[in-house]
Amino acid sequence: MLGADTMVSSIQGNAMAPNFKNKRLNLLRGKWLWTPIHNSARACNDAVFFHWSKADFHNSDYPYAKFNVKLDELVYSDEEYTSLLTDAQWTRADTDQLISCCHKYDLRWPVVHDRILLSCPRSVEDMQSRYYFVRAVLRKYRSMATSQDATSGSSAAHAATVNSCLKSISIGFDMELERKRRRVHDFMFRR
Repeated sequence: MLGADTMVSSIQGNAMAPNFKNKRLNLLRGKWLWTPIHNSARACNDAVFFHWSKADFHNSDYPYAKFNVKLDELVYSDEEYTSLLTDAQWTRADTDQLISCCHKYDLRWPVVHDRILLSCPRSVEDMQSRYYFVRAVLRKYRSMATSQDATSGSSAAHAATVNSCLKSISIGFDMELERKRRRVHDFMFRR
């Protein structure tokens, strides 16, 4: 006898038998469709690609498009190059070519090394060092120039400050460590 004062028995209720509506909802669950996919990561989004996807799951955009990260283009003026970036080992044309290839191939160094046309052959580590040096110097110089414009001091004091700070710049790239890492990587690959 069940009532307010008695305990309720622990009997599991019957599962509902599938009816017509449940069958319609489950109809798409196991199907795969050949659906078009648009990729927002491509510059020319006119191309339509196709992919197998579940019928009950639809992506409006390619799911891996969010991982496509592009570099900001590194541009410098003639004044910046002559005052900050002049190097005895690198010509202006070689530096321009290096910056262009790094932007085009998104710092994929083996690809950059394969596709670049420089006046003399250079190692990947030399190219990495030059690129990171140019980027660090321009970033430091431009941040100092904006802070100097805010305080609007004399140009001679500004030039002295810039020169002293640029001498102590750290590019965050150790060429010897990178060469050692590459040798170990090649050794492990050839084992």
